[in-house]
Amino acid sequence: MERDDDDDANRIVRVGTNEAIVDHPPYYRWHPAGIEAVDVCEAFSYNLGSAIAYIWRCGGPVTKGDIETDLEKAIWYLRRELERNRHGRRG
Repeated sequence: MERDDDDDANRIVRVGTNEAIVDHPPYYRWHPAGIEAVDVCEAFSYNLGSAIAYIWRCGGPVTKGDIETDLEKAIWYLRRELERNRHGRRG
């Protein structure tokens, strides 16, 4: 497994390794600004971050799975976050 050691936190993995799919799947790194979904999601609560991740992976040119299912999952996490906020359990 070869890595580019210039930036270990955002390591570049050579094509053909399974690690590339695990560390940087294409459906999470399509944004033209070069950011990955995880970089955005980590700034939010678990529920909001999960909703963003499902929206992100169905919003770009590279998708994973069924777009309708991903959007339903995002809605599920958003509803869960709404319930947490209604009961004063923010964060």
